[in-house]
Amino acid sequence: MDQPLDLDPAVIDRFAAIVGDKYALRDQVDIAPYITERRGLWHGRTSLVLRPGSVEEVSRIMR
Repeated sequence: MDQPLDLDPAVIDRFAAIVGDKYALRDQVDIAPYITERRGLWHGRTSLVLRPGSVEEVSRIMR
């Protein structure tokens, strides 16, 4: 698997504060299902997956 894209740790922490640590996935094992195409043909790269639980959280992330 390719190396994840580097994000500024301050940005990651800011996003995690919005959705909560439980919903800010940082471990590559947890992220893998979100960046692998169903057939396994295409793979993405990221160092963070956010799982917002409300429209308000989405709005705060997008600001």
